[in-house]
Amino acid sequence: MFFLFPVSVDHRANVRPLVTLWLLGLCVGLYGVSLLVWISGGEAQLEHWYEALAFIPAQARLHTWITNIFVHAGVFHLIGNMVYLYLFGACVEDLLGHWRFTVFYLAAGIVATLAHVILSGKGFASEVPLVGASGAISACMGACALLLRGMKIEFRFVYFFIFAAGAKTFFVPSWLMMSLWFADDLLGLLLSLNTEGGGIAFGAHVGGFLFGLAVAYAVRRKVERGDFSPEPVAEPAPSALPAPVFVHFDGIQHGPFPVHDVWHQVRNGTIPAEALYWREDLQQWRPVNEL
Repeated sequence: MFFLFPVSVDHRANVRPLVTLWLLGLCVGLYGVSLLVWISGGEAQLEHWYEALAFIPAQARLHTWITNIFVHAGVFHLIGNMVYLYLFGACVEDLLGHWRFTVFYLAAGIVATLAHVILSGKGFASEVPLVGASGAISACMGACALLLRGMKIEFRFVYFFIFAAGAKTFFVPSWLMMSLWFADDLLGLLLSLNTEGGGIAFGAHVGGFLFGLAVAYAVRRKVERGDFSPEPVAEPAPSALPAPVFVHFDGIQHGPFPVHDVWHQVRNGTIPAEALYWREDLQQWRPVNEL
């Protein structure tokens, strides 16, 4: 048995992926609700819950064009999508900004859903429900394929056998990983044309990826110029420290000293209380006890 999955990217983000985290939380939260529905109502109630949120082409209820991209059919379906959403959604959010990424992601989900209907072979006559964020996530990957083609993706290869177990790490350029991903989905789509049934929605993957690629091509110049980058945050000004002071006593000028050092020396008697002090903003020497 073995597993291969991405664990990180080397893109350094300038903004926190707040929208990506919100989308991830919504997907996880809805899956948690589905578990509660199953526990409280059994399989029949769970099926009814999925039918209310999944996109079924033969019904094509308006809200399900959006809700289907937040619903997942199993824990591995959820985990796999959330890993890819966090890695690549966060990158696209960093490039486009929060609100543009929100529009992009929702539009990608709708386009991927439509592509699934068109390429499924049954059109709007199909009764097979569609759920999952993979179409919208594929759009994020399509955008990364163009806008971040030089980015490196770290993969972890974990294997378990009777006689051996271990893990290996290797890096793949973004353009290569995305190309192989798209080629695999395209091949899966061609092999599944005119077939009915559940499984992987290759049409949604292909449609989403092409949508992300098209949007990335349209905005690539603006991204390269940094038009979508957040305004630079002004560094807070360092707190103004009192100017150092000179102290005069016993006929000798001492210093310069930090003000707090003078306070300390006056308290312990090193500097007499009748001493005078001066700093650059004063016109004349003043009694040190005024400090």
